[in-house]
Amino acid sequence: HDFYYAAGTLVFYQNNAQGDPPWSRLHAVPWSPGHGGVDLSNAISLDLRYPGESSFSAGQLGDVIVHSSNLGGVYAFDGTNWSVLRPSQEGVSHQLYSMLNWYDRMLIGHYPTGNLLEYDGNEIRHRKGWPPVMPGVSDQVREAQTTCLFGGDLYVGVWPWAELWRYDDFAQEWNFVRRMFDHPEVTDRTDHPWEDVI
Repeated sequence: HDFYYAAGTLVFYQNNAQGDPPWSRLHAVPWSPGHGGVDLSNAISLDLRYPGESSFSAGQLGDVIVHSSNLGGVYAFDGTNWSVLRPSQEGVSHQLYSMLNWYDRMLIGHYPTGNLLEYDGNEIRHRKGWPPVMPGVSDQVREAQTTCLFGGDLYVGVWPWAELWRYDDFAQEWNFVRRMFDHPEVTDRTDHPWEDVI
């Protein structure tokens, strides 16, 4: 499940969470559209830490395919081998959302910081304050859910207050574009809108 195709390789998860013993694997299989089924005997596979791991996001930087799991694991396949960029950790919030190529690196939306992570092909680094926090709201449990390039600028959408930020690379500064909805009013007394009425 959760198939991703790039550079002549089909990457996907296989789960046997109810088995005895239970297990999960991430496979990379050489494959081309129109050339029949997938031959698992050719798979380069990574045994995952937890049964039931599945995809949260996927992307690529050059020929390297990057997959993140629902349990915070981050895995890279370079065409020959898998590497674990970050091991999964059950019970620890670390979710990766959109992946976007930006110059010679990949930017990855992160929860719970609401910041971007940066992958340069070797390691993942946290870009603190990328983007900033809108004044008047909590800096906790934030998701940098969406990323895109437009007109040479980087745009990032951040949940839960629907913030839209623009990074001007020429000026090397973040600019707040707008909040994408205007109700309820912002507050830093709760992390999420309507949290105090649930």
